[in-house]
Amino acid sequence: MECREYCSDDYSSLKEMLNGLQDFFVGMDDEYRRFDKNDLREYLDKIISDIEKMDGKIFLALKDDRIVGFIQGVIIEKNDLQYRPCREGWIGLLFVEDKSRGSNVGKNLINKMRDYFRAKECDCVKLFCRNQNTNAINFYKKYGFQLTSEKKLEEDTTEYLIHLIRKI
Repeated sequence: MECREYCSDDYSSLKEMLNGLQDFFVGMDDEYRRFDKNDLREYLDKIISDIEKMDGKIFLALKDDRIVGFIQGVIIEKNDLQYRPCREGWIGLLFVEDKSRGSNVGKNLINKMRDYFRAKECDCVKLFCRNQNTNAINFYKKYGFQLTSEKKLEEDTTEYLIHLIRKI
């Protein structure tokens, strides 16, 4: 398996991976609203714009030259008076296709993003995860993430997102 950085040639394949992520969410939650083609394209364009504006990256996992997973992350600078200045790495999305789960794809993607955040001198890696996605929560815990007391309602749902953090 290979992990590499996203490039514009990967756009269509990444869009297909986002479709797979939507399928996963629909399987978890009957009320999850799928994006139509235009919404999905706009969402992907926003993700790409965010990584460009926020010193982020998208890394792809490939098996036999086929994308089987991806991770997206950005860096947020904290410089207000309430906090000491720091750089936080934030994972926005992580997805591994169903048939590639359990084969270290997610682990390799997490490690690739952590190494990127470390090289950018981030203090920690943070993320929000759907409360009902216990498999993902357990996955993150396995790789050193800890639950915090922070949670928030996911936009347009009754589902809570829980906050996890890992020191670098």
